Amino acid sequence: MNKYIVLISIAVFFVALIYVSEVSDIKPDDITEQASISSITLDATISHNAAAVVSLEADRTPSDTVHQNARPEIAKISDNPMQNQLADVAEAYRYSARFPPYSQPLTENDWTALNPRAFSPSEKPLSNAPSLKVSIELPQYVLDRSHDLPVKVVVANEGDSTSTLRVTGGQVAIRHSAGRGSPMPLESTTLQGNVETFLAMIPASELASLPDTEVTVTAQLKLSDGESSVVTAVARLYESVANLNYLGSAYVDGAHLVIPAHFDVTQSGYYRVQANLFSETGVPVSHLNAAFMLSGDNAVGLMKVHAVTLREKDIAGPYVFRDINVMRMPSGPGEQTQYGSASATSYPVAAFPLTMYNDEAYEDPATQQRIKFLEALSGAEL
Repeated sequence: MNKYIVLISIAVFFVALIYVSEVSDIKPDDITEQASISSITLDATISHNAAAVVSLEADRTPSDTVHQNARPEIAKISDNPMQNQLADVAEAYRYSARFPPYSQPLTENDWTALNPRAFSPSEKPLSNAPSLKVSIELPQYVLDRSHDLPVKVVVANEGDSTSTLRVTGGQVAIRHSAGRGSPMPLESTTLQGNVETFLAMIPASELASLPDTEVTVTAQLKLSDGESSVVTAVARLYESVANLNYLGSAYVDGAHLVIPAHFDVTQSGYYRVQANLFSETGVPVSHLNAAFMLSGDNAVGLMKVHAVTLREKDIAGPYVFRDINVMRMPSGPGEQTQYGSASATSYPVAAFPLTMYNDEAYEDPATQQRIKFLEALSGAEL
């Protein structure tokens, strides 16, 4: 039993090392600069389920869940369940390591990669009217304060047929560290069955003076019995520090499809850019992840897709570049991540025959060492 505990502890520790080192690979052209942001990138690329060793293939990146389904079934190598689990981890990691962290295969199940900056609504019953369940819905969690903010309030009436209690209206306001913004009226827009949707629009002029920080969206609801109730949601406002203006002409360079991204940079710094590549018909191809320095004089960053990912999907293009997330990494203690924007929601990317790319496989010596370690661990006598 003690051997099991020791092996599990070693494997968990090793998985943690894998996370830190792999995150630092997102910029293939300049590995030495990655140490400064490796800890910052964990929040967007690593699952919260790092404690389970056997879930390594699901934790490595948002798109690795497809690898578990795609790889062949691993033959049983031992009657010892622990050995077989460790062997499964090694095989899953070997398969996943075929693809660079900056160009992972993308599937329809990769919710985190497909929904950057997502807002997750939470439905709760009103404390003074439990039959009414209410949620606030925002377009995103991270919100560009230069745009109007639509706020939906969805009310589900779960009372019995004799219940007449309902929401009749209300108002929405932004609460922040400096005070409270002007309230905007809530108006009913749709009623379907027992679900009624209300909408309030907070103008960009109301958001312009607010700081780049988390704010609370507060909805004060009027009830038909004369009472009132309050529901809240948290969001983060930002002012864009770099805008993706357009994509330059894509080209093939060895084993890579290279996509030049041209920015209008307000604040120089070290940027991380994520995006998704789809076929023209909407088939997910790859989740892209790059990091580079941007400034007014150096406003072009290269997004790369490895041929091993394109061949895995067997899609030569044309492609659609979308789901863009631009972030400026903190340059020192006390700084927060800042955000950028894009002029369009999607951009076209040219097609190239898969035969134009060379056959160079993606290999990382450090990754191969990790695989050997996991293989040795799975073969240890338990």
